[in-house]
Amino acid sequence: MAVDLAGEVLARAVFDGVGVMDFPVKHTLQLRRGMEAVNEDGDPVYMLGEPEPIAVAAWWLTGGEEPGTDGHMYRVDYDAAAFIPVGANTQPEDEIYLPGVGWFRVDGPVANWDHGPWGSVGLDKVTLSRGSHEDVA
Repeated sequence: MAVDLAGEVLARAVFDGVGVMDFPVKHTLQLRRGMEAVNEDGDPVYMLGEPEPIAVAAWWLTGGEEPGTDGHMYRVDYDAAAFIPVGANTQPEDEIYLPGVGWFRVDGPVANWDHGPWGSVGLDKVTLSRGSHEDVA
């Protein structure tokens, strides 16, 4: 079932306790959460949950690398990115559907800038890799 959250406030950024900026919902995408389950033989298996709506401020296709904390190791190559609300709790096992493009795996750590001394943005950046976990199963 499609849910349209367009126009609702997704995040409210507060800068140094003075300035306030709202980020409206621009798109409602589909999110499938990855989870562990047990098959009929009792072995642990990976599976995807049912799609659920997730509001985003923006998403875009790109090609790039996300450097690791050491600057060169643990780089993450990605094909798209999205700004989602803080607290959406996306994990690398999850997938997001980009309309007209397809399913993308959440890849790499979620970037959050709410720890700075000047304000709270209220959005996380997730990097996405083309393809579904089901494509490789």
